[in-house]
Amino acid sequence: MKRIPGRFLFICPTMLLLAGCVISAPVSQMQPNVPNGGRAEAIAGDPSNANNIIVASESGGLFKSTNHGANWTQVSGSITFWFTDVAYLPSNTNVIIATANADTRVVSGGGIWRSTNGGTSWRQPPISPPTSDCSNNFAAFALAAETGRDRVWAGTLCGLAYSDDQGATWQFLPVVTGYNNDTVYAVLAPATDRLVIITDAGMKISTDGGSTWAPPGSGLPPYYLIRIGAHSQIAAAPINPDHLYWAFNYWYYNSATPGWEN
Repeated sequence: MKRIPGRFLFICPTMLLLAGCVISAPVSQMQPNVPNGGRAEAIAGDPSNANNIIVASESGGLFKSTNHGANWTQVSGSITFWFTDVAYLPSNTNVIIATANADTRVVSGGGIWRSTNGGTSWRQPPISPPTSDCSNNFAAFALAAETGRDRVWAGTLCGLAYSDDQGATWQFLPVVTGYNNDTVYAVLAPATDRLVIITDAGMKISTDGGSTWAPPGSGLPPYYLIRIGAHSQIAAAPINPDHLYWAFNYWYYNSATPGWEN
């Protein structure tokens, strides 16, 4: 018997298959009171209360501490398990937004989740992916809250989405030159209308809220050599939003021992 999240898979022995093997068992959801949550994907602190911290884990859901990290409680229950990012909204810290990868369910729990009571309960806000191939296995990977206005951005499987009502509803940016609903693994909004995203097609920058996009200038390896994925990260210096940092893996040609290396 093999166990996968939320399901059981039974493999019949060969001899029983010859005779006819019928095995059934009720499908039950994993209990949410797991002691550990697997690898931590993201962490967010409450801007209004330093005691409140929430962590998104790769295999156990969302965990919250109300005493500065001394104790932790799993707060997402069984809604899904593969969370990728989490953020408090600066304008209303009772609202927490989380993103999740697609899971193994028929109706995927991946995408965007929202809590309006500090993480006690969660629901998925309505969202319509711009391409039909995203609908069944929708996923989201990154969040960024603008500091100049009450807007939050989410990087998803099929492009960049934003909300102007604290995450209650979402809409996707339209396709324009340089932007084509590529998967967005990381998003940064260092200033109003300024966006930096990491996509399957490399890093893209917009200075007009997503109306136009351009690749970065010099200093980075070609995008086709960069290994972009859910663990790529981007950040701006606190005192200079023009100073950006990007963490990634990339391929290079090693002339000492000819061949491509990562």
